[in-house]
Amino acid sequence: MRISILVLVMLAYVLEIHTEEFKINKPQSVHIASLALVYDQEVLHNDAVLLQKMLASTGVMEATLFVGSMPITKKQITDYLPKGFSTVLFIQQDHDHIRWRLYDTTQAEMLLGKQTGSSSSALTIRLIADAVYTYLFNHESYFLTKLAYIKKTPTVRNKKRTELCLLDPVDGHSTTILKDARILVAPEWAAFSEDNASKIWLTVSEFTPGNVRLLGLDMKGRTWPIIDVEGTCVGVAQYNDCTFAYSKSGTIWLYSYDKKSKKGVHRRLTKAHQTCGCPSFLKSGDIIYSSNGKIYRYAMNAQESLPLPLVGNCMGPDVHAATDRIVFSRSINGVLQIHACNSQGEAVKQLTFGPGNKVDPCWSACGNYIAYTRCHEGREQIALLNCLNGVEKIVTPAEEYCGYPAWSDKSSRLYA
Repeated sequence: MRISILVLVMLAYVLEIHTEEFKINKPQSVHIASLALVYDQEVLHNDAVLLQKMLASTGVMEATLFVGSMPITKKQITDYLPKGFSTVLFIQQDHDHIRWRLYDTTQAEMLLGKQTGSSSSALTIRLIADAVYTYLFNHESYFLTKLAYIKKTPTVRNKKRTELCLLDPVDGHSTTILKDARILVAPEWAAFSEDNASKIWLTVSEFTPGNVRLLGLDMKGRTWPIIDVEGTCVGVAQYNDCTFAYSKSGTIWLYSYDKKSKKGVHRRLTKAHQTCGCPSFLKSGDIIYSSNGKIYRYAMNAQESLPLPLVGNCMGPDVHAATDRIVFSRSINGVLQIHACNSQGEAVKQLTFGPGNKVDPCWSACGNYIAYTRCHEGREQIALLNCLNGVEKIVTPAEEYCGYPAWSDKSSRLYA
């Protein structure tokens, strides 16, 4: 889970006193994969342009457009090899579906091919782009994901209201699903299944006059209380449909629900004198969290916390579910930069460089991208880091104050 209000309060202390210099090489450039994209100009021009844009947004792939039809002979495929393309993708309209074929140009061998259709042509193109990208690179894309984040907006009385927004990481288009006169922070996606749209929802913390409570939120902006008790509940991580961890008033708690007895139990895991936040689960069920400039691992079996062997002031960890890699912020010469390490706190790598504090990091589901808040020259903007080539991209306007990004799992229902 991302950086909490309590951790933000400690930021000035971190930047003023504890700064260190680490000698870490910047990422090297990567080879760009080129693809020939052949389409029927009369009916698929806009779809082909969208597909080209989606592949280019990854920073590791580019598509060159050609007008044509499905190949009949091998020569129609191998002709693209002298033009510098090792693969060629043909797309053709077939009633309410798009038929597509991906070929290797050296042997004119079909690598992948289907007939794809959906409720919208834009979603169909996303499904095709995801399939092609996943096949060629052997890992998932972010084409079927969304970013949730918080935007602060002035009202007519010059007060701040907050909005929970969803952003398309491909084109940067943003929509608001909840406006609140109160302060909202730290959204997080709940676990959902591909075949059940009702399970696509988020949690978000809301400041009320008496507490900071945890709300559930569906895609239509309908909310319901999850934890509404005395204290400050900011930061949550879900392990499965019966277990989640959360931070309340600076301590980490675990909630477990027994389906047989239909009873839930709340158990405090960390000591009251600690200031803890940003819980995130490892595959083992252990919890990674931050406290007082250090990152800890709470071992469920031993029921104890041990600090990871990370040098410097570290905060805001987030665990990648599939690989157990941890991303976090660490102070380098007074500037918070994004780093990653393994679950033991080893193999540390610095991922961002340059001015501006980078906080609230979170992984994409595929593990090749990281979203975070970039704070620089009075601005707070959501940025995406492409871990494949080290390129940073700002995705929210300079005039908007945005933070707390949370990246969803892959689901076509987010664009259906």
